[in-house]
This record gives sequence, C-alpha cells and structure tokens, in this order.
Amino acid sequence: MTEFKQFHSSLLKSAQWFSWSEQEKMDPVVSHWLCESASLSRRLALHCQHFSVKVLSQQIVSAEALEPLAGSLLGIESCLEREVILQGDGCPWVYARTFLPLSTMTDSEQDLAQLGSQPLGHRIFSHQSAHRDALMIAECPCDSGVLWARQSRLWIQGKPLLVAELFLKESPIYIREKAW
Repeated sequence: MTEFKQFHSSLLKSAQWFSWSEQEKMDPVVSHWLCESASLSRRLALHCQHFSVKVLSQQIVSAEALEPLAGSLLGIESCLEREVILQGDGCPWVYARTFLPLSTMTDSEQDLAQLGSQPLGHRIFSHQSAHRDALMIAECPCDSGVLWARQSRLWIQGKPLLVAELFLKESPIYIREKAW
C-alpha cells in the first residue's frame, strides 16, 4: 500500500492545477463529476453496493512543509494531513488528501481529527454552512493514461480545509454513459 500511496501522492503534488473557468471543452460526464459541489462520497455511494473509506495515513504537517497553493488557500499554519482511498465495492475509486488547519478543528469541528473510516464529505456536508470554493482541476498523466483530479477549499462554520481528489482508473467518472 505504501507504493500505491507514494505514486498517487506524487501525482497530486506534481499536478498542474488550473481554475475551473480556464478549462477547455471537456467530456460532459467528466465535467459533471469534477464540478460536483456537494459530497463526492455520497455521489460515489450511488454507484455501488458498498461504499467505504480506507485511511492510508493521518499526521500533522508543519506550516513550513505545506505546498505553496495550500498555504495560500488556508493560511500558513500547521495542518492535519489525512490521506484516504474512497472505494466502491472494494475497488479503489479515488485517492484523496485533505489538509485540515489546526484552527479549523476547534469547537464543534474537533471530531474531524477522529473520523477514521467515516467519509469526510458526509461530516462536512451534513452542516448547513458547508460550501466549496477555489475549485481547480488537473489532468495527471501516468502509465495507464490520464487521470483527472480536482482540488477545492471546503468551508464549515466559516473554517477552511483543502481537499484534493485523484480519480483512479476504475472510478465512475470514466464511464462514458451518463453516470449522474
């Protein structure tokens, strides 16, 4: 699993992000998945019998170690980095990495550090104040072709977090029929 994590993490770290408004003509199915404004976990769960989250790692990352884009969107502070795989019927569909500033995990959001195998999207989007902004997308070339990724800032109770999601080759995003 370490090779899996390292490979997919490096794809996200090397991604050339561009804003949604800069995107050129795109497959409508892919576009619909990438611009999803609600919970990706809930949407993925509609395409399988059993949706699950496998936690790969969770650790504190110092402010100095944050990637420049993360620092600009979240502010320069230490974050909890959570890496997971979103799976449909045991098949890896999405590699996701979240940066949660320590200041975000206060008051009623303290539980964000203890989600375990619970989907972050279910927790965030169960709150009325939740919304997404700063959506960016990327095409990540790899041996099996191109994988799509998106990165966005989520807000809960006025507190930010940053989520990057890499859609793996078995993900429903690549189904060529209308999958929404």
